[in-house]
Amino acid sequence: LDPPSKRPTRTRANLSILVAASFLQGIECVVMAGLMAFFPRVAAETSGGSAVTVGCIFAIFPLLQAFVSPAVPWLCRRIGSRIRVTQLGLAGSAVALAGFARAETIWAWAAWRAAQGVACALVDVPTMAMLLSHSRDIAEDTGLLEACVGIVYMVGPALGGVLYQQLGFQRTFDVWAGMFVATLAASPLLFRGVAGAEVTLRDEPDSARRAGIGTRTVRVALACFLFSNASLGFYDATISTHVHATLALSPSEIGLVYLAPSLVYFCR
Repeated sequence: LDPPSKRPTRTRANLSILVAASFLQGIECVVMAGLMAFFPRVAAETSGGSAVTVGCIFAIFPLLQAFVSPAVPWLCRRIGSRIRVTQLGLAGSAVALAGFARAETIWAWAAWRAAQGVACALVDVPTMAMLLSHSRDIAEDTGLLEACVGIVYMVGPALGGVLYQQLGFQRTFDVWAGMFVATLAASPLLFRGVAGAEVTLRDEPDSARRAGIGTRTVRVALACFLFSNASLGFYDATISTHVHATLALSPSEIGLVYLAPSLVYFCR
């Protein structure tokens, strides 16, 4: 590592996009982590959803996110602005959460969960592209970003459980949808001073970047990432129902069960 005196100073643009990326990742993770504490139980009690069914509803979010993400750079070039695509994703997230709150069947929940995955891709990809464009030290910036995600994963399930107990199912998701609407309204301030957000159809990725996916290191990293997230998905879909059935814990207490593994995620 370079000594601190030789590292490039953090620019305003770098700081702005790092804060924006951390905040956007944070509010997405609040929803993803928050519903773990109560949704499997709600699905089982209201629609007879089994653990497999709940697992599929959880899985459809990253599945659609994975399918849509490769097309997002083209959409950014087509629209001409990464920020506008991010704003489109924020609006889509708000609509999808409001729809999820009012769904009453397994199929409707799955459809709205898929819409959330698409919207998440529209937020994450352009935001990370802007972060890469302005990063002075991508390892340090990624570490700070993941630390933010770790904090949210620690408090998200407990927060989701408390909101559900106090407000009920629909109002909890309405609160989360309102959070995305507020972020959309504040996005001009959030991205102030960020250059490199404007792109055109001529801004094609160079051959080195296109070939990067073919390297062995990248393939191994992607495989490890896929395996770790699949393992987390199995845990998310079953733990709250199992803990409620065996220990009769409330949603807020179930949220606290997630604290230990989330603390390990944060400390990594």
